[in-house]
Amino acid sequence: MRILLLWNDTNIQVTPILITTQLIHCLVKHVRSAKLIHCSFIYGNNDGQGRKQLWADWISVSPNVVSWLVMGDFNTVRSEEERISRSPPSSEDINDFNTCLSSCNLDDLQRSGCEFSWTNNQAPPNRTWCRLDRALINDSWLA
Repeated sequence: MRILLLWNDTNIQVTPILITTQLIHCLVKHVRSAKLIHCSFIYGNNDGQGRKQLWADWISVSPNVVSWLVMGDFNTVRSEEERISRSPPSSEDINDFNTCLSSCNLDDLQRSGCEFSWTNNQAPPNRTWCRLDRALINDSWLA
């Protein structure tokens, strides 16, 4: 199991819609206000080929989503600036991720704190820093 979700039933109700090895997509209802949002929880595959299925699954649910929050470890970056390493990130992986985000009308939620969320903890010059973890939202989620 790669993704585990826990919640308090007294505050929210969670209805799973799609569960794969890289994605849990749910409809979440706030009990008191009855507001509904879609939430997707991601743990992306470690290789670009494996993530292609994640992008396809994600795009398949997007037409049915109004208010959407997506969180997780995507195991890829959106730009070269989100990775400090001796080896640059794959431009194909960056393009695939950004194309998926554009297709789903999602963008990064404003963040605070550290710019990078992962390091391989190796000594310089072999150390790598990346922004792999993020939260994404659509315009309806903000409203």
